[in-house]
Amino acid sequence: MAKFCGHCGECGFKTGWTTEATAAQQLLDHYARRHPRVEPGGVTQIKPGNPEGLGCFAWVVILIVAFLALAMCARNGG
Repeated sequence: MAKFCGHCGECGFKTGWTTEATAAQQLLDHYARRHPRVEPGGVTQIKPGNPEGLGCFAWVVILIVAFLALAMCARNGG
């Protein structure tokens, strides 16, 4: 999941939203290129929310299936 973004502590560089490992590696590569004598630092931003949870589309599908099941039960007298 793309939920991590790394920010350099020395300049305005930041990674895109990606995995934690990829963001960390991109920051290390940036420090090696742009700040070779500085120990890597900065911060990692975590995207708020629950990107691993169900999205709106999944909830809509669940509701449609539930309504269809209720309609079938009502039609069959159950």
